[in-house]
Amino acid sequence: MKLEEWISGRDREAQEKLEAEKERLKQKGAVENINKLIRQYIKKGSDFDQYDNNFFIKQTQMKINKRPRKKLKFEAPITVFQRLMKKVALAG
Repeated sequence: MKLEEWISGRDREAQEKLEAEKERLKQKGAVENINKLIRQYIKKGSDFDQYDNNFFIKQTQMKINKRPRKKLKFEAPITVFQRLMKKVALAG
């Protein structure tokens, strides 16, 4: 293998790692945003055993999923999801 090929391969590998890291950082921000929303219903440091009630968890989940998001052009995630599922069902 020539030196130029080796360097080119290393550059490509470094570029792939950089792209993966950028994607990971984007996901980290999304996770932090969801955690912030969850903390409005379940306070930090709470004992999760007190939230053993499945009804409370489902109710909280629906409240969060019905909340409009800027990233979704101020539509609720559940609305976007349902619209996409309808398209999939009609296409299949």
